[in-house]
Amino acid sequence: MKGHFMNNTSTPPKMPIWLKLYLWVGLVCIGQYFIFALIGVIRGYSVQSYAPTYVMLSGVILLLLCPEWMFDYSKEAKKPIWTLYLSIFCLFFMNVVGLLQGRYQELGDEFYKQKNYPAAIGQYQKEVDTWYLRLRYNTSENTSLFGIARSYCQLENFEQGRQAYQRLHKMARGFYQEVTQKELAELDKELGNIAEYEKQLADAADDNQKADILFDMALSYYGIGCDKKVGEQYVLIQTLNIDESRKEQARKFAVNER
Repeated sequence: MKGHFMNNTSTPPKMPIWLKLYLWVGLVCIGQYFIFALIGVIRGYSVQSYAPTYVMLSGVILLLLCPEWMFDYSKEAKKPIWTLYLSIFCLFFMNVVGLLQGRYQELGDEFYKQKNYPAAIGQYQKEVDTWYLRLRYNTSENTSLFGIARSYCQLENFEQGRQAYQRLHKMARGFYQEVTQKELAELDKELGNIAEYEKQLADAADDNQKADILFDMALSYYGIGCDKKVGEQYVLIQTLNIDESRKEQARKFAVNER
């Protein structure tokens, strides 16, 4: 009888070593994504690459393509059906985070077009500061910081604009790093030019000379994206005692800036 019961007792098959390795590779590919996501939240901006997402997707595919015998629902088999659930959760998680990204930046763009720069900054800042938007690479984060810098320049708060450009230059890679380096150089150069023009304006001999300086100053403000100050220079030119054709030129430029 004892031998009879022993012969009828079946033990679950052991998982082959190659399959354990297969599973571990998939889990490591998934795990690295959440490590990078956590790092993004801690340091205050998202990972500047899609690489962790692609690696995670590779891990999800590995788990989804596990041999069919792994998805046995019977209690006796004790197979790791949890790999399927984990894969579904990861796909859902990445898609939800991706869908949530960018909505604040779009609102910021709308306010910027309406010249409501404080409201634009508020929306851009939400895109940058909302922690769960950092859980994967967020391209809208870069454009939002760029929008913050431009909005501060429009409000004549050039120091805040410089800080936003510097933050973007520090965190970004590639295109935005190159662009912000140029913008920072342009900002410093034109602010220096404007300071010099103001000195020249105080020492100008006549209105024609003042007009020349004000035209140059308008170009400098245009170079750093401060439309209000550009318009002010063209309005000042129209009040000077100069040739009417030059006033008309300033008037046309002022209209184009609106």
